[in-house]
Order: sequence, then C-alpha cells, then structure tokens
Amino acid sequence: MWHKARKAYKHLPLPIQTSVIALYGRLIRSERFGPEAERLGHLLEETERWDASRMHEYQEGRLRTVVTHAYDTVPHYRDLMDSLGLVPSDVQRLEDLPKLPVLRKEDVRKLGRKLRSGAVHRTALWGA
Repeated sequence: MWHKARKAYKHLPLPIQTSVIALYGRLIRSERFGPEAERLGHLLEETERWDASRMHEYQEGRLRTVVTHAYDTVPHYRDLMDSLGLVPSDVQRLEDLPKLPVLRKEDVRKLGRKLRSGAVHRTALWGA
C-alpha cells in the first residue's frame, strides 16, 4: 500500500504534497506523544497570550493542586508537612513556598521510594 501511496504522492501538485506531509506529521506526533502532549501544546499556546495576573492565578492554582497531591500520595511530603505542622491549605500562594524546605540531591538519594507517589504504579516509572 505504501508503495502506491508514494507513487501517487509524487504526482500531486506541490501545494497538496505540502498539505499531505503536514497532516502526516501531525498524525505521527499524535501517535508518538498522545493526547496529553496535544493538550499541553494548546495550553502553552494559550498561556503565551496571558497577562501577568492571569499567569499568577494559574500558577497558584497549579501549586495548590501539586501540594495537595504530594501530601495525599507521597510519603515523604506527608511526613515532612506533618513534622512542620503544615497542611496543604497552608501552602496556597507562591509566597508560601518558603514554608517548605528545598529538596536537595542528597535527600533524593537518601529517601528514594518515599518520594514516589502512591497514585502512580511503579511500572509506569522508568527504571523503577
């Protein structure tokens, strides 16, 4: 089949060849990266037009989501926040981030599996 398609392609006018190649490229990209990559690409294009206040609002919304997810599913962050007397609602704004200590390379090496989210099956992680 591909042989016939290639033969037919060679006889198409150049503008149609260009369109066919563009569509084929989109198909390959969609198959390779899936719908999540497509969604993130659209989000990136959209956020380029946001003003600073809209971007700040989005960042803080994502921060709340990530902190809550980490507290609920990652043993290290649950233990850390409990030891600091924090709950996810204490880290709501970008200005609240200094309440959490920076994760250092030594911590990652030492903590290992305690940094894995229970929401992600270990076979989904490379090298797990």
